[in-house]
Amino acid sequence: MSNAERIADLEQQAYLAFAEGDYEKAEAVEMQIEKLRQSHANVFDSNHNEGPYTLEGRLPDDDH
Repeated sequence: MSNAERIADLEQQAYLAFAEGDYEKAEAVEMQIEKLRQSHANVFDSNHNEGPYTLEGRLPDDDH
């Protein structure tokens, strides 16, 4: 299951929890969603903001 699928699943769980009035569960699920989003964002930050399409081994200032 990809991060996007996990987030979509958790969003649905949060929606149902809010609909049922279980605000504690909804907030806990939203915290899980936020952690997943942050961990996904940190993957790109750890690559020195090169992004997913940068050629491996090439540094951003190797344009010379």
